[in-house]
Amino acid sequence: MTPKAVQSDKNKKTAETPAKLGERWMIPKLLFQCGGKFVAANVETILAYHKWKRADLGSPKLSADEFDVRRGQGNLSSKKQGGDEPGWDFGDLHVCLFDSLDWSIPPKAQVILLNWIGLVLEHLVNRRKIPIADLVFARHILENTLCMKIRDARQRVMTQALQKVLFDPTSQVMLDFDNGFQCFDKMFYQEGHPDSEENFYRGEYCFKKHFLGTRQIPAFYNEGEDMCAEVIDELPGVKYWLRNASNNQKGFRLPTSTGDFYPDFVVLLDDGRHLVVEFKRKEAIGYSREDARHEKEIGKFWARQSKGKCLFLMLSIPTNVPDADRRNYIEQKIVKAIAPARRKKL
Repeated sequence: MTPKAVQSDKNKKTAETPAKLGERWMIPKLLFQCGGKFVAANVETILAYHKWKRADLGSPKLSADEFDVRRGQGNLSSKKQGGDEPGWDFGDLHVCLFDSLDWSIPPKAQVILLNWIGLVLEHLVNRRKIPIADLVFARHILENTLCMKIRDARQRVMTQALQKVLFDPTSQVMLDFDNGFQCFDKMFYQEGHPDSEENFYRGEYCFKKHFLGTRQIPAFYNEGEDMCAEVIDELPGVKYWLRNASNNQKGFRLPTSTGDFYPDFVVLLDDGRHLVVEFKRKEAIGYSREDARHEKEIGKFWARQSKGKCLFLMLSIPTNVPDADRRNYIEQKIVKAIAPARRKKL
């Protein structure tokens, strides 16, 4: 066979991916009961489920430490002499801030957000005696301050709501195997940026079992992820696998108090079980230990709802493992995770 024919044959095999051949793969989706029906468990649905109160957003009384109108502005009065500031009043600033922040709160709670922003402005104007013109000039600083307070509020609410809808003994939770996260050809392509080199893997290794094919593997950003993918691809018992894309609504995700969690890999085994793998560098776990703990907790919770049909593995390589042994270490951990559980002898 000529080199040209070999390349043609390679391209043909690369094109014949399970997704393009019409294979159907649904990754089980976590559901919780809400209003008499089961809905997908993610940050948006859980925040919407919560009955928001104004107190959830915290105190509207910003201290000088939280918000300083002169922070980063230098001499405020001299900068305002140019006359470039719009002639806004209290209502204009109120609406401007709300329009910038309404995305952060579910629609049914936006009236509460609107009222809370009004109380923030009233405190700054009436109690701290800051002129509206100064607030308008420093509105971007104020917006950032409020955004951080709302972020913290969302995290508090999510912590409470997760406990109530998922982890409480009375919660009604299930996995949906028939209408889960559907895997399909070009599922991670972004409109207007198809096949972007910076978004997809373009290494020399030719993966054989990736559901979407080698050309549609989302890029590996952290050290060791590509090695983990190669181990999964070469492992006996793996039917196919998916490199998950972070912050992509089409990807597999699970809710945590700090946001939706997108594990690195989802694997379909020959026996029909699913294995989800989150690969962490040891340094990453030490840097965001709390996030890693929440991710592991929800991953294990998702697996427990499957009655043995789903598995979750958070994998990291200890710093004392030599570079030459890292691949073998990863393989051993994955093989151990998918090994059938031994029944205890009676």
